[in-house]
Amino acid sequence: MALFRNLLLLFFTLLFSTAAEIDGDSRWREADRVTDLPGQPPVKFRHYAGYIKLRPNEEKALFYWFFEAQNDVAHKPLVLWLNGGPGCSSIAYGAAQELGPFLVQSNGKLKLNHFSWNKAANMLFLESPVGVGFSYTNKSSDLYTLGDKVTAADSYAFLVGWFKRFPSFKLHQFYITGESYAGHYAPQLAELIYEKNKQSSKDLIINLKGIMIGNAAINDETDLKGMVEFAWSHAIISDQLHANIFNDCNFSADAQNLTLSCLNFFRDFIVSYNKIDIYNIYAPICLASSSSSSSFDSVFRLVGAAAPRIFSKYKSWSNELLARGYDPCTPNYAVKYFNRGDVQRALHANVTQLSYPYTPCSNVILNWTDAPSSVLPIIQKLLRAQYRIWIYSGDTDGRVPITSTKYSINEMNLKIKEEWRACLRYTSFLFAGANLHHFNPQPRSSIPSMAFLFQKFQEAVKVIAKNPMFARDPRHMQFETDMNRLFLFTSYNRLGRDAAEADAEEIIDMASKAPFADQQKQVQENIHSQVESFCKHMDEILLPDTRTSPAESPKQPNGAVRKSGLSFAVGKHSSPTNITDIPKTRPLDRAELSQKLKDGIGYTLDIRPSQIPHKDAGQGLFLDGEADVGSVIAIYPGVIYSPAHYQYIPGYPRVDVQNPYLITRYDSTVINAQPWGLGADTREVWDGLTVPVSNPTKQGDEKSDRLWKMLSKPLEAKRVLHGGDAIERRNPLAFAHYANHPAKDMAPNVMLCPYDFPITEKDMRVYIPNVLFANEEVNMKRLGSFWFKSGRSRINGSDTPILKTIVLVATRALCDEEVLLNYRLSNSKRRPSWYTPVDEEEDRRRWS
Repeated sequence: MALFRNLLLLFFTLLFSTAAEIDGDSRWREADRVTDLPGQPPVKFRHYAGYIKLRPNEEKALFYWFFEAQNDVAHKPLVLWLNGGPGCSSIAYGAAQELGPFLVQSNGKLKLNHFSWNKAANMLFLESPVGVGFSYTNKSSDLYTLGDKVTAADSYAFLVGWFKRFPSFKLHQFYITGESYAGHYAPQLAELIYEKNKQSSKDLIINLKGIMIGNAAINDETDLKGMVEFAWSHAIISDQLHANIFNDCNFSADAQNLTLSCLNFFRDFIVSYNKIDIYNIYAPICLASSSSSSSFDSVFRLVGAAAPRIFSKYKSWSNELLARGYDPCTPNYAVKYFNRGDVQRALHANVTQLSYPYTPCSNVILNWTDAPSSVLPIIQKLLRAQYRIWIYSGDTDGRVPITSTKYSINEMNLKIKEEWRACLRYTSFLFAGANLHHFNPQPRSSIPSMAFLFQKFQEAVKVIAKNPMFARDPRHMQFETDMNRLFLFTSYNRLGRDAAEADAEEIIDMASKAPFADQQKQVQENIHSQVESFCKHMDEILLPDTRTSPAESPKQPNGAVRKSGLSFAVGKHSSPTNITDIPKTRPLDRAELSQKLKDGIGYTLDIRPSQIPHKDAGQGLFLDGEADVGSVIAIYPGVIYSPAHYQYIPGYPRVDVQNPYLITRYDSTVINAQPWGLGADTREVWDGLTVPVSNPTKQGDEKSDRLWKMLSKPLEAKRVLHGGDAIERRNPLAFAHYANHPAKDMAPNVMLCPYDFPITEKDMRVYIPNVLFANEEVNMKRLGSFWFKSGRSRINGSDTPILKTIVLVATRALCDEEVLLNYRLSNSKRRPSWYTPVDEEEDRRRWS
C-alpha cells in the first residue's frame, strides 16, 4: 500500500509539473505575439518574435521572427530560413527584403510581399549565431569562438527550445532553407539533427524532411572557380585577367595563403564590379550607398566568403557580402527600421539594450574559427539518409553563380535521373519571389518582346480613344484591345513548354496583323482546348478506370457515348437507381477532388478571407498551385440572360444594386451567379430547374408579379437522383464570381474572356456550370483554327448551339495567391475605401 501511495504521489507530481511547464510555454508564446508593429498593413495571419535562451543559466539567446502560413496553418510545412555571411541577418535580409510577408520601404512603412513564402509554408527566420542582429551573449569570449560548429550547435539548441514554445508545430514537416553561406549552415544543421534524432527520446525528435539551398557556397575550389568563370563569360572581366587568375592562383582546398600577384589580380577582379551589383549583375546599384569600394580590404571581405580557408584564414567579413533586393537601397531602409525603438519594442527585441546599433551584418563577430572547405560529403551523407535536397541557382548572381553550383554538384558524381533541358518557362517558380535576386527566373527571349508589344498596344489604344472617329463606339474598341491581349496570352500558353522561339515570334506578328475576327476565333479555340483538357481531367478523377478490368474490352463500340459521373461523385449521397448507362463513381469530398485536380492541371481554387488589407474586403478567390500566363483560372457560373430577358433578372431593373454576382459580356449577355451561392463550395445539386422571379408588368396583372420561369435543361438531361432533373453545380473551377477587385498598389492578375461553349460537346456539358434562361438557342458560325493547323478543333463547321459563358484568364504567372480581377462597382453604391480604379479611362471604354 505504501508503494502504491508513493507511485500515486509521483504520478501527480509529474502531472502537475508537466502542466505547469506547458502553461509556462504557452504564456511565453503569447508574450511573443506581435500585435502593433509600426507601419504594418493589416493581415489575417499571426506572427511572433522574441528570444529562445540556449542555456538556462546563461544569457545566450537567439532572436527569431515567425510567421504562420496565410492559410491552412495546421497542414503547411515549417520552414527555417537562414541567411549567410557568415554573420548576416535572416531577418534584415530574408524576412524584411526577400521572402517574408512584409517588405521595408523607404518611408519606414511595410508593404505586403505578394511573393511571400508564408503563402506556402509556416516561415521561421533565425538570427544566428550570437552577435548577429538582435541575438546576444553576455560573454564576450563567445564572439571569439564562433564558427560553423558552434553555429550548428546553437541553432539546434534553439530549435529544441522553440518547439517547446510552439509544440503544435512539432509534427509538421520541417525543412531548412537558405542562401549563400547557408550552404554551410543548412547541411551542417541537418546533419546534427540527423545524428541527434538517433539518440533522442521521442519528444525531442525533429521531423526534418530535407534542405533547400540557393546560390549556395558549398565547395571552396569550385565556388571560386565558378565565380571567375561567370564574370568572364558575362564580359565583366577581360580575357587577360581571366587567364592571369587561373594561371597564378591555386584554388584547391589545401592551398596556403595566396601570392601577392594573385591577390592583385583579384583586386582588379573586384574593381570590375565597382559599378555593378555582384548579386544581380543586371540590377541597378544604390547611389545612396557607401558600401562600394575597390580597396584591398574589400577584396578580402568580398572574396573571402567564397573560400575563407584560401583567402582570409577565418577573418571575419562584413556587410559587403550581403544580398540586395531589386530596390538596391533596401538594406539602408532595413537598418533605419530595425534601429527604431518602437519597432524593437513591438518585436520584443533588444531586451538587453545592446551597446551597438543593429546592422544587417554583424560588426561584433571578431573571429570565425572553423569553416570546412567543402560540405559536399555532408550533403552526400544526407542523400544516403533519404533526405530531400534541392540545390538551385539564379542565373544573374555573380557572387555564388550558376557556374559554381554546376561545378560543385558535378563533384558529387550523382546519378542523373533526368537529362539537362531548357529552363522552365519564365512563369514557373514565381513563388521564389520577385524580390529574391538570387532566385528570380529570367524570361525567354520572346517574352520581353510580348510585354513590349502589350505596352505599345495599350499606349496606342489610349491615343486612338481620343480620336473623334472612334468616339461613337469606345466599348467595341476596348473589346478589340482585350481580345488582342487574350490572343497573345492564350496562344503563347497553347504553344507549350518546348515550343520554338519562332512560334512565339509568329504569335506576336499575328497579333499585330491578323484581322480581329480571326484573332477572336483563335482565342475561342485556345480557351476551348483548355476547357476540354479540364473536362478530361475531371473524367479521369471521377470515372472508374475500366482499362484494368480483364473482363472488358479496352475499346468501346463506335456508337458508345462516354458519360460523366460528376453528378453522382459529388452530388447527393444516394446512388441513382434504374440508370445503367452512367458509370458509378465513389463520392469524393472537396479536398480530395481539389487535390486530384491540382495534380492533373497544376492548380485548384479555394474561397478564403481576402488578403486585401481592409476589414470590409470579405471573401476572396485563391489559386492553390501554379498556373501559366494565358491559363483558364476560373469559370463564371450562373444563369445566362440575353438582352431580351433582362426583365426576368431578379431585382430588375436595379439589379446591379441588389446583386453583386452579376457580370456582363461585351455582347450584353448577362450572367447571374447568385443562384449558385457558394458555387462549388456547396457540393449541392440544383434540384428542379426553376427559379422564382419578380416580373412587374405594364398592365399590373397581379398574377404575373410572381412567375416561375423554366430554365433550359442540360443537353441529354437524365432522370437522375430518384427522378429529379438536376444540374450539378459542383465544378472545382466555378468560383470566378468570388474574384476581388485589387486594392491600391495591387494589380489585376486575370482578365475576363468571353467563351462560347458549344453545347454539342456532349462529354463536356455536365461540367459547365451555366444554364440559359428560357429555352433560347443561340447559333454561331465556327470557321475553326487559322493558325494551329495540327490538331484542328472538333468544333469546326456550321451553325453550332452555344452557351455564352465567361472565364478568367491569367495575365501573368500565378502561384499560391489571390485572384484579382478589374471589375466595375455599381454607380449607385458608394465605393469602399479600398477600391481604386485600375485605369479610369480604360474602364470608361469597357463599361460605357
